[in-house]
Amino acid sequence: MQMNRPNQQYRHKLRWATRIGVLALASSLSACTVLPERAPPHPITTYRLTLPTTTQPTGGAANCASVRINAMTTAAGFSGTAMRYSEAAGTIADFAFNRWAAPPARMLDPLLVQSMSNSGLFRSVLGPGSPATATLQLDTELISLVQRVTGSHSTAHLVMRVSVNNLTTEHQIAARQFVIDQTASAATPEAGVTATDAAVARWNTELIDWLRQLGRSGLCPS
Repeated sequence: MQMNRPNQQYRHKLRWATRIGVLALASSLSACTVLPERAPPHPITTYRLTLPTTTQPTGGAANCASVRINAMTTAAGFSGTAMRYSEAAGTIADFAFNRWAAPPARMLDPLLVQSMSNSGLFRSVLGPGSPATATLQLDTELISLVQRVTGSHSTAHLVMRVSVNNLTTEHQIAARQFVIDQTASAATPEAGVTATDAAVARWNTELIDWLRQLGRSGLCPS
């Protein structure tokens, strides 16, 4: 009888271990059934930049033969589709669920060509990549495009650098940096897009006025 005691003890321990394992498995399966379902991914909203149709300016045109609108370049941090905002000086971040439909510079290229064509300042306006020759070239650089947020208020901050170059002499005729701050109706991405469109329109108007002034002082090559 003493020879059977170890086997009985072993079987007793084995039964308890089996019961504990079954209970642990049941508890685990029960926990799985009460875990919350994973939420679906948040949709991304995309936006395009727009520009109102430019009317022909009054007060005379530069009457330049042709101008080439070079492809817009960008400062570091503004070549992608991220919509950027700032809540304090020296800081910058991206909206998580809002994007530009394309890099802003690429959306502005055709808008600028159309605007210059409608301005009446040039007899011919050539877009980026056109094989035709021109007498002038307009170079633009997007320095900053940020929605500045302060509490419940925000402002679209746009900085553009523009230069006009004589392609015959390869000399720069003039250059200017434009800084536009356009108040938004709220501190939301949607309001920021509307304010950005307004800022772009203001920049376009100031650019045409500046080019018209240059035309009166000898912008066009003789």
